[in-house]
Amino acid sequence: MNKFLIPAKPKQNYIYISPKINIITVNQDYHKVISIDNISIDEIIIEEYPVINLFGEKNIDKALQVMEKYINTREQELYPRTSIYTKTPMIKDIHKIIKNNDKYNNFYKSYDKETIEMLYAKYLYNSFEGNRYGPLTLPIVAKLNHSCNNNVDYNFNPVTGTMIVTSNQNIKKNTEICDNYLSNKKIPNHKDYLYEHYGFRCNC
Repeated sequence: MNKFLIPAKPKQNYIYISPKINIITVNQDYHKVISIDNISIDEIIIEEYPVINLFGEKNIDKALQVMEKYINTREQELYPRTSIYTKTPMIKDIHKIIKNNDKYNNFYKSYDKETIEMLYAKYLYNSFEGNRYGPLTLPIVAKLNHSCNNNVDYNFNPVTGTMIVTSNQNIKKNTEICDNYLSNKKIPNHKDYLYEHYGFRCNC
């Protein structure tokens, strides 16, 4: 038996959302998570069970397999955003990979280029690598925007199968709650990296 076996998925994707935050839909393409009360350091803000989890699956192209799972899911919270997503070079490249890979040709031949790019965008914008536990797709946590000066951190709990987001500092009321999409990696030219992978350049 796999000692890292993920527990059965609960009836709801999230287990806990702090009453001290509010998820604001600015428009269909953009969300913000705002504190509506003061938050102390090390408080749990969100605990969520992933909608899609490739944990334990080996010898796969993770991006392509996540796309296949997206095709089969009925989860409506999986965005982006609308059909008007930022087509980064990385998103466009996935079509070339599939087109030249016999392993995936039969599966994807019924999908046009736009659909394939959208599926990959869903993977890119909503998934967390999760180290050996990922990729994981977390629709609530994915609503956190990026800041190089993030005020929360996240950790995957292999016992509960959940992602836990906690404050890494005291957060004042009416402050945006932000994650660091770089996962604290020291990446040269990080603004170009964020544009390539997520379609925006940060102001940090």
